[in-house]
Amino acid sequence: MLPTKVSAKGQVLIPKAMRTAAGIRPGGRVYLVATAGEVTLRAVPADPVGAGFGLAKGKASLTEALRAERMRDRAGEEKLRPR
Repeated sequence: MLPTKVSAKGQVLIPKAMRTAAGIRPGGRVYLVATAGEVTLRAVPADPVGAGFGLAKGKASLTEALRAERMRDRAGEEKLRPR
């Protein structure tokens, strides 16, 4: 935790060590999250899609669930089809 001042315009200087640690670069974007009396700053990844890759790793495959559902639908349609 490092103290810093807020300017008259509401600007805050993020110390270099913290910018480096969080991967914040000039022109980069950040999220500000306000909770009970506290503001948290989070770096927005340069590639948000790539940053999210693997978040659902180890979870059930939605593709496999969709394939299984389609197979059940086809089986039901085959039963209804006149011969």
